Amino acid sequence: MDAATDEVISKAQGRKDAAGQPAAIRTKFLKDAIDDGVALKVKADEAADTYADWVTSMAEKTGLNAPVVRKVVNAKANDKWEDEARKAEQLNLAFDEIGE
Repeated sequence: MDAATDEVISKAQGRKDAAGQPAAIRTKFLKDAIDDGVALKVKADEAADTYADWVTSMAEKTGLNAPVVRKVVNAKANDKWEDEARKAEQLNLAFDEIGE
């Protein structure tokens, strides 16, 4: 069977569908769109590099550790400010109480 066609390939099991049955594998859709996927991957990698550089820059400017800068930005971006602030308070309390 030609993997580039829209035919169903049965050599390997596909992901499960809503009913829990193996989905039919049709590689044509991926083959037709692979260049778009590669372009998106390249852009994502470039964006990740740009973000990493920004985090490093902010860490240097603020005196904070880079993971702290990331954590604050992630909390704000994911609308989890209160949750992350509570975790930070608990972590600080634990270090204060247990401190060595």
